[in-house]
Parts: sequence; structure tokens; C-alpha cells
Amino acid sequence: MLNSTIELYQILTRIAAGTPVVIEDGREVTCRRLQSLAVCNDYDAAAATDTLGKDSRYIGKNIFYSRTWYDAGQSPAHLSAPYPQLVLGAMRERVTTNGASVSINYTVAIIDTANRAQGSDGNDTTCDGRTEEEVESDLRGLYLQFVADVSDMVYASVTNATNPADNFANLWVSRLWLADFELTDPAANTIIHDDLLSWVDFDSEASFTKTLGTSDTYAYVASMQVRVKSCRQPRAIVPPIAGNTLANTPCC
Repeated sequence: MLNSTIELYQILTRIAAGTPVVIEDGREVTCRRLQSLAVCNDYDAAAATDTLGKDSRYIGKNIFYSRTWYDAGQSPAHLSAPYPQLVLGAMRERVTTNGASVSINYTVAIIDTANRAQGSDGNDTTCDGRTEEEVESDLRGLYLQFVADVSDMVYASVTNATNPADNFANLWVSRLWLADFELTDPAANTIIHDDLLSWVDFDSEASFTKTLGTSDTYAYVASMQVRVKSCRQPRAIVPPIAGNTLANTPCC
């Protein structure tokens, strides 16, 4: 089960980190690979900073991702939020009447700029000076890859009596990784406990738009619904104490 939004952000951070590299003519095409992931309730304010409003408090927590920052060992001196960015925001929540679960609606925006300095990201001209149509195509591709990766995540355990070093319990992994693992270690017994799509759903509608009122920054925007299980249990509330008029006074 999905127990908290923190658990969700950690899963998405791993997905962003695992976005495959794209190579053309011997160079990495960074605009076709997610570089940052963040939760921003106020994107306009966060985007006014180079770090999407994040700071050293996020070190080691894996709920905000920056490829350049992680590559530098999460050094505070290298904290940044390069494009393309995947941003979760504009949350609306609905709590079940018994408090057993919370449904959260996120806006998912994948954001990039078409105006990159020549050669600044090692792409030669692939990402520099793209047309609006080319940016739209790249952002849509990143979004569809993100949906595919989320759809592939399962909650699983592995036991192997002959090689206990392979054992793990109750981890979110991709079905594709699990299939490769089973091929390399046929003696392993894999058990899938849950599927992330039991807790996450994507809206069928999406849009492409300019953002922040600029002429060269664009966003591919969709929505994602997430259900989080509540592990809270009723507590034993003590009965009213004799002489405590507050405790015995009706509320209305």
C-alpha cells in the first residue's frame, strides 16, 4: 500500500533519477531526459529561484531530485534545478469520512525552455533554439515516459534460500527490473504484494502551454490522482472526569 505522500515522492525521485540517457552523435541530449523533480505549491515563486525553492534540508531525503546535484553528491554548493523539470503542485485533497484514506489531486507539469545557451549542456544545437513544436514533442515524450514508468512500479519481495544476499522485502521496484532479476537469478522467489496503479491514476486530458508569461518557457500539464492509505487507528479516549464540567458539557 501507499502509506504517505513522502513515500510517493521517494518513488518518483527514483523514477526521475532512472530516466534513460539519450545520445545523439556521441552527445547526451539533456532536453529529452528529466533533470529535476520537485513538489511546488507555488511554482511561480519557486521558479524565481535556481533551486525551485529547495535547500540543504533536502539532503539525503530523496523527495527532491536534481541530476546535477545528485551527481555532485548532494553538495550544497551544487544545488540547482535544471530543465527539464517535473513539478507536482496545486494539490486538492479529499479525506474519507472514517479517515481511512486521503485522495489527492496533483497537477503534473513538465517544464523546459527553448532558449538555451549554445553548447551549455553539451548538446551542440539539439536542445538550443528548438521551435515550439519541437519543445512540445519533447515534453510530451517525457510525460508519456513518466506515465509508463509509474505504471510499471510494484511493491515486491524476493527470497532466495541459495543466495540470501539477494533477498529484500517490501520494496517498490519496476516490473521490468524484476523480470531481469528473475532471469539472472532463477532460484529467486519473487512475490508482488501491490501495484502502484492501485493507488495512482492519470487524467486523460493534458495541455501544452507557455508558462510564467515568457516567450521561451513551456509546460506540458496533466493531472494525477493519488490515494494514500491512512495507518491511523482510533485511540482510547478517557471518559469524563467527575467534576470536570467542560468534559461533560454538550457541544451544542
